[in-house]
Amino acid sequence: MKAAWISRAGIALGVLVAVGLLYVLIAPPLDGNADMHRKMQTKASLEVVGRSLDEWVVQHGRAPNNQEALSVLELRESPVRDGWGHPLIYQAIPGRDGRKFQLRSAGPNGQDDGGEGDDIVFPTR
Repeated sequence: MKAAWISRAGIALGVLVAVGLLYVLIAPPLDGNADMHRKMQTKASLEVVGRSLDEWVVQHGRAPNNQEALSVLELRESPVRDGWGHPLIYQAIPGRDGRKFQLRSAGPNGQDDGGEGDDIVFPTR
């Protein structure tokens, strides 16, 4: 009985997290602060795609190279775009283990600053 309740609570929590993420991705800003909403959308997109890349790295033992980039993921939309409509930027980071990558948005100005400036970066793995 206790295990069934815990299982239902876990499912309910998962549904709440999914609904919250969908809200961040598609809901219009209610307070009129469109730039803040776009940043939240971008961070949510980076989180979803970045976690998928993390899983791919674990399964394959390496990060996708720059030519493969996000094409290795089964994405509904390609290219995945940030809150300003710019495609997310993927970059493999060379290293001994071949498991590192950087995923980022060019940010509000739309110019890729290599992860600096106003770029929004998913933490390097």
